[in-house]
Order: sequence, then C-alpha cells, then structure tokens
Amino acid sequence: MEINYQESNEWRNEATSENHILNYQESNKWRDETSESHDLNYQESNEWHNETSESHDLSRLISGPTLAFINVRLTNLTENNFFVTFSVINTESHPLEITFLNDIQVSFEHTIIGKMSMSNKTINVTPQKNVKLEVKFIPSGDFNSFSRFLFTNEKLDWHLEGNTSVKFMAQDPIKVRLSKHIEFDGMKVLAVNNIDAPSEYPDGGISVSMNITNASQIRIKLGKTSFDIIYMNQIIGKISSTCFSTDRNTLSFSGCLLPANTKEEIDAMTNAFYKFLSGEELQLTFDARGSSVSWLNKITLTIVITKETKINFNYEFIKSAWDFKFDPNDQHSPKLSLQYGLKYSNLFPLGIHGISGKIILIYKGSQFATLSIPYSTATDSLGIIESSFTTKLKITSEDSKDLFNEIAKKIFMAEDVIFTVEGVLNVILKTPIGDIDMKKIQFNFDKNIKCKIQPGIIINSMEIIDATKDAIEIRASATITNPSNIRVDLSSNVEFDLISDQNIKVANMIIENFKLKRGNEDVIVKLNNNTTLIDSLREVFKAIKLEALFPGINARFINEIEVSLRTKDSFMLHNPLKTKLYIFGFNSKVFNLENKQIAVGITERSDVGTVVEPGQAKRIRIENTNMDIGNAIRNIKDCVNGVKENVECVLMFGIGEDINNLFKINVSFLY
Repeated sequence: MEINYQESNEWRNEATSENHILNYQESNKWRDETSESHDLNYQESNEWHNETSESHDLSRLISGPTLAFINVRLTNLTENNFFVTFSVINTESHPLEITFLNDIQVSFEHTIIGKMSMSNKTINVTPQKNVKLEVKFIPSGDFNSFSRFLFTNEKLDWHLEGNTSVKFMAQDPIKVRLSKHIEFDGMKVLAVNNIDAPSEYPDGGISVSMNITNASQIRIKLGKTSFDIIYMNQIIGKISSTCFSTDRNTLSFSGCLLPANTKEEIDAMTNAFYKFLSGEELQLTFDARGSSVSWLNKITLTIVITKETKINFNYEFIKSAWDFKFDPNDQHSPKLSLQYGLKYSNLFPLGIHGISGKIILIYKGSQFATLSIPYSTATDSLGIIESSFTTKLKITSEDSKDLFNEIAKKIFMAEDVIFTVEGVLNVILKTPIGDIDMKKIQFNFDKNIKCKIQPGIIINSMEIIDATKDAIEIRASATITNPSNIRVDLSSNVEFDLISDQNIKVANMIIENFKLKRGNEDVIVKLNNNTTLIDSLREVFKAIKLEALFPGINARFINEIEVSLRTKDSFMLHNPLKTKLYIFGFNSKVFNLENKQIAVGITERSDVGTVVEPGQAKRIRIENTNMDIGNAIRNIKDCVNGVKENVECVLMFGIGEDINNLFKINVSFLY
C-alpha cells in the first residue's frame, strides 16, 4: 500500500508539475494569441462598424423622404403581370447611383402581393430631378383580393423590400437594405364628366355612353371589360369600357340601360332617371362581369354623376304662343295661356304624355314671378314635345312689381328681354325602358329666353262724330300689327297723346278695351279723356310713339257760291261730318285771277245758327255785300270766257249738340 501511495504521489507530482508548466506555457501562449486575435478583431470590428454605419445612413437616405417615389402609374395589365411606372426624385444635394441587387418585394397590408422585376437595374438619381422608371410587376398569391383595393380604396400604401448597392459621394458602393413605403391615389370614386343617352338601343332599352375622369394615379387599359350597372341593388344596365387615355386619364364606357320589368327595377330606374334629369348627384356601381384579365373580374367601380354633369343633347323652342289677360283689380297677376313646342335631339325618345309643376322666372338674377302648371297632357313625337296650359302669373314680392313693370315696358318697346327659367316638374314618361312617373324634377334651363313685341299702328281713316265745349270727338279706324307670338288683353282702355306736326298736344287718343292680337287687326280709335286702368302698363304706352298721318276730310264745305247784282249773294254749304253743323257767321272775299278783290260778303252772327244736317247741304244767304262794280263787270266778262274766281271765306260754326262752342276755320276755294 505504501509503495502504491508513493508511486501515486510521484505520479501526481510529476503529472501535476508537468501539466501545470505546460498549461501555463500554453495559457501564456493562448493569451498572447488571444491578444493578437483581439487586436485583429478590434481592427476588423472598427472596419465593420464604419461600413455598417455608412450603410445605415444610406439606408435612411434611400428609404426616407430624401428619395421620393412619385407619380405612380399601373399600365399594360395582363393575366400574369402589369407594369408600374413611377418617378424617383432625389432631394439630396449629391447624386446617387443605385443598383438593385434583386427584385423588389411588394407588400400590402402586411401581405406579399408580388414583386417588381428590378434585379441588376442601375439608376443614377441627379439632385432635384426626376428619373422615370417602368418595371414589370409580377403578382403572387391571391391578387384578386388586392385588385379590389385598386379600385375601391382612396389611398394605397405599398411597402417595398429589397437589397441595393449604393454609390454616394465618390465612395465605393455599399450594400444597403431598401425598406420603403410609397403611397398613391386609388380609384375609390370616378366622376362622370359627360354623359349621352342618344337613342333607343337596338336590342331594347336606351343607348348610353359616358366619359369618366380618373383622378387617381392609376392608368389602366381595361380593354372590353363588361360591367353591370347597379343601382338600389338592381341591375339597371350593362356597359363596357374602352380604355384610359394616356394624357387626360379618361375612361370611356358605352352600353345600354335595360327595360325594367319588376317593381323593384321600375323604382330603381325611376329614381335614377329623376336624379339623371334633375341634376341631383347620382352614384352608380359598375360591377365587372367579363374581362380578358381574370383578376379584373373581381373589381367594382364607384361612378358618380355629379349635378354639374350635363346631358349632351340639344333642345330649342320651335314655337310658342303667349296669351296674357290682365285684370284691373289684380294687375300684377295676369292670366297666362302658353302653347309651346320643344324640339330635342341627341336624346332617346322621352315619350312625355303628362306634365305638371311649378316654374320660377328669374330676371337680373332675382326671382320676380312664379307659374303653377296644372296637369296638362302632352305629345312627344319625333323628338318634338307639344303641350299647352293656362295659369296665373304671380309676382313673388312687392319689390318684384318694379321688375315686372320694367319687363313689360321692354317687351312693348321691342327690346330684348332675357330671363332664365327654373322650377320643378312632375313628368309621366313612356320610354323604351318602361313607363316612368317622376315627381319633383328640378330643372334649370341654361338657355336664356328672349321675348319682345314690336307693335305698329296705322291710322286708316278719321271722322268727327260729336263735339262738346271741351273737345271734339273723333273716331278713327286703325290697323294694329303685331308680328310677335304674344297676345295681350288688357281688359282696359289705352290712352295716347295726339301730337301735331308742330309738336303740340291736340288730343287724347283712346283705344277702348285694348287687345293686342297676333298678326293684323283693325280697331276703332276714339279721342276722349279715358286712360288705361293697368298701372304697370301706363309707362309702357307712354313710351310708345306712333307716327301716323291723319287723313283730312275729303269733301268741300262750300260747293258753290252765287254773286248777284240784284239779289242777295248766297253760297251752298255742305256738311261732310257725321254730326250736325251749325253756321253762326260768315264773311268772304272774292278775288279774280288777277288777285283783285271784287266783293266782300258778311253774314251777321246768329245766336241760334243755321243747322246743316250730317251729309246735307243748305244755301246760306249773305246779308251784306260790298262789290267793286268795275272789277266785277270785268270779272263777269272773264267768267264768260271761262275764268274762275278764287274765294276766301271764314266760317264761324259749331259742331254736335253743343252750339255754344264756336270754331273758326279759313276755307279757300277756286271756282
């Protein structure tokens, strides 16, 4: 046992000592090697740290806002891929050279939706300048779900991941990890900028086409993708797309609205037409149902027809007849009868056969009157709507009366009166898609309506029918011409001032119960002191100036004169008037053709006068005659030889039943 112990101790001492020395030497050697390795690793670590730091800075540079991806476009859609076009702008003050080491992975809402083929593509990005890129996008996984987001989201956010090599400020290229978000506008809402519904569709329904403005950044060629037009959960039409243009980003559609069969379809179509024609905003859904690209069959477009969108059709009033009948007791609410014809083109047959509603008339930007249209039947044939109605025009306020008076004056003075029309209509339509009863359609004619009258009055004849101490009553026949389509019945008289050619007011001319009819009409004009009872039209008729030549009385008062040396001189007085003529006095001078006076005759004034009945003649004897015998004898000789006398006389007479009002006229005759 002792031997074993010693041997054991010897073994322990030997092993321990040698091993300790060896281990110590090896430990020192490891420590030296470790120290060298640590120094080497320290140097390598510093170099790695510097490279990582630069890579981190460049990663922030290209993944941050300094390098912006703008104007993103999606084009050339096929079943397996499409192209993404975008611009890269460098807001840094130094150029960048970027090489994409692999394809760029694209994620949407934390799901990989595809990749952009950019492997080994190098771009040089100059400061403050755009670089346009077009790269192929290869979808992966279920791209159908993403396709819906393309067309229904207002904003789209893509996340890009990839490896790049970046050369910056003349340094060696450094590997940089790209991790970047880009955002672009989606196609949530597409606005219709014009719409046509020009005709019936050959297979039934109504043809329709529209151009839609795509405000998003997505440019897509949809080819002949077909859509169902959905409104109020009903399919009301079918339509196909063409493509977006490359410049204005406009999408064109054409197709038809379908005939409505069920109550739900009729309600949807009626409601759509109401908004379609009245100008209210209408939102439709286009649901894709057929495309050469399968994942486009899942898309849904939201289409908005705004109130600013105008239906592209032409219309004009081809005929209209306005009849106004005034009431002196309700002067600003004349009864109006309107017959009209409206021609429209480039629009499907409306088939209007019933109409009612309310019209608002606007002048100088202000509402001045309203018209309530009772239910009226209408015809709609070959694009021409014809109807008529009778109602009362109602002034909207006291201030509107002045506008009404101004309009009336301008109409009669042949000035252009321009006013606009808006209102609400209830319309019954028999269209190619079914019978439609639309209520409260708001409308606003964008075409101004002009209205004017240019009446003329020609005096045909005139006769004196009576006289008083205040005035002579004259009746004249006149023709009123009215080339316009407006008829006016005042139910009142109209008064004019009768002005002589010396600009002297000589009488008031009255047209009783004035009616301005269309075309030509003969009327009777009297002179008395009446006036129109329609206050609003007094200024109108004051402004009218009639230039008329009143014809004279085409008859002689004195038919013959007798001069005798032995008996009383006399003359034959004729009354061409329609009333009695009273002669109260007479004096005359007779001259021969040598202008020598041969006689002077005087009839004394009489208080009762000599009566000459209308259309009759009476011989009037001259009480006192002074004659130049010599000239008279020579004149008799001349008379035998055929020479006639020139007689000048002054008549004092009365007209009518009032014999106290005397008139003096100078009459000159050649006998």
